[in-house]
Amino acid sequence: MLGVLVNALAILAGGSVGLLAKKGIPEKITNAIMTAIALCVIYIGVSGMLKGENTLVLIVSMVLGTAVGTLLDLDGRIERREADPHRRGLCDGVAPVLRGRDGDPRQLQRRSEAGL
Repeated sequence: MLGVLVNALAILAGGSVGLLAKKGIPEKITNAIMTAIALCVIYIGVSGMLKGENTLVLIVSMVLGTAVGTLLDLDGRIERREADPHRRGLCDGVAPVLRGRDGDPRQLQRRSEAGL
C-alpha cells in the first residue's frame, strides 16, 4: 500500500514539475527526451521477452491479435478514418502520432487541450 501511495505522489510531483517547466524547455530537447524514453520502453519490452517467461502466452497472443486485427481490417479502418477530414476522434490524435507525422510526440496532448 505504501508503494502505491509513493508512486502516486511521485507521478503527481513529476507531472506538476513538467507542466510548470514545459514552456522553458526547448522543443528540440523535448523531442530528444521523448525519443530516449521510447528507447527505454523498447528495451524494457525486449528484456522482458528475452527472460523466456510465458513465451507460449506471448506467441499465442501475437498470433490471435494479428489474426483478429487482420480479419477486422483495423489498419484499413484507421487509415480511412484518418483520411476523412470530417471525422474527428481517437484516430485524429493517435494515428498521426503513431505514424510519426509532424515528428511531434506531444500532438495528442495539444489536440486534447484544444478540444479536438
